Amino acid sequence: MKLLVVLACVPLILGACATVGTESDTHQQTPADTVNGAPVFRPYTGDDGGYVAVYTHDREHAVYSVGDDIYVAGLVRVRGRYIERIFYPSGYSPGDDITHDPAILKLCDRYFPSLKGNDWIGGDTGGFGLR
Repeated sequence: MKLLVVLACVPLILGACATVGTESDTHQQTPADTVNGAPVFRPYTGDDGGYVAVYTHDREHAVYSVGDDIYVAGLVRVRGRYIERIFYPSGYSPGDDITHDPAILKLCDRYFPSLKGNDWIGGDTGGFGLR
């Protein structure tokens, strides 16, 4: 199996160019680990990072339900900060809507291609014990 290191430039969430992940020649990403059964991807490894949850209404491509036909597909680490248990990606402050950030969703599409256009993100990830 050939391995390929992929680079991406997404200044808002990653700062300068950073390693996004390792892909096999089939282009399937492997999560770093899992939390509550949800895959965890860490394209950003700086100290000033945290996790966004990837949500969907598509239960067949998700791991577990948080209620009201909303499911968690996984977590992706990006640049930003926690304020109490809520994560705010770089450039966002409390009260800002991060759910449809195009740069972060494009990054999520890399890890969750079956959800492309059918997902959104949220920062209520402090309870997962990841930082």
